[in-house]
Amino acid sequence: MKNLSGRPLPSPPSLALLIAAGLAPAAAANAQVELANGDTLDAAVVPTDGVDEEGNPVVTLDHPSLGLITVPASAVAPEDRGVSGASGTAAEAANAMTEVIDSVLFPGWDKTLSAGFNGRTGNTETLSFYGAFRTGIEDERRRWDVKADYFRATEDGEATESNLIFRADRDWLVPGEDYFYFARGTAEYDQFEAWEQRLGLYGGVGYQFLDDDRHSLLGRVGVGAIYEFGGNEDFTVEGLIGIEYAYQITENQSIELRNTTYPALDPFFAEFRNVTELNYKVQIAAGDGLSLKLGVYNEYESEVDDGLDNNDFKYFGALVYDF
Repeated sequence: MKNLSGRPLPSPPSLALLIAAGLAPAAAANAQVELANGDTLDAAVVPTDGVDEEGNPVVTLDHPSLGLITVPASAVAPEDRGVSGASGTAAEAANAMTEVIDSVLFPGWDKTLSAGFNGRTGNTETLSFYGAFRTGIEDERRRWDVKADYFRATEDGEATESNLIFRADRDWLVPGEDYFYFARGTAEYDQFEAWEQRLGLYGGVGYQFLDDDRHSLLGRVGVGAIYEFGGNEDFTVEGLIGIEYAYQITENQSIELRNTTYPALDPFFAEFRNVTELNYKVQIAAGDGLSLKLGVYNEYESEVDDGLDNNDFKYFGALVYDF
């Protein structure tokens, strides 16, 4: 999905900001801000609430000649947007942490960390945790999307769920064409499944049906295999039929839907798995990288062992940090 580029109305600066701009023009003259297109501007980022009158993310700049100007947040490079609503110490700590992570783990890639908790104390004590890490990069010839989700739940101190799900997609893009080739690797650990551990590897061809400022729709068709072990052991050759849709509702709200069916090829389509993911994400405040995510994850298996449900349905809410 491409970033939306709105043109919000500038919000009137506060008296405190006007005084600060008048007292420190030299500081603004010495500062530089990098724009999203790679250009630089002699201006300083002014801490504000980060939104205009319509709630769209904006950045206020202090220019030595133009004074205070307000521009869409998407026009400024992410690292120069500032951390809205956080203290200087917290902002510095967050930036230091992300710099360390970025230097050792997928340097230069977009990254997202998610975490959510819920619990209950009474006749029984329950605690649930959801954590996720996602990273990716895209240029004219390649696209990576790597994601790991972890679900854990306990009741009275005993684990009732422990499930780690990993997926990595590598797309080979063809400049000027809508089709592409892909490879997918999957790995899963589930303490309460009959197999406990599962590995998958797939390859095939995809097609980008739609890709504009607000919508992205693509499909995948391929073939691969899955190997289950750690309990029941099984090797299955599978097909892959997938659809992925993303919708940028507004500049700070988005929805992502992914559905993939894995039919067994031997015996032909006698058994299948279907994995559905749906996520809604809303930005909490402009410029700080924080969002709220609500999501569901469901895996349906047509054939399961006695005592197990065909559906493995999960729902969650989490705080998300993009960097």
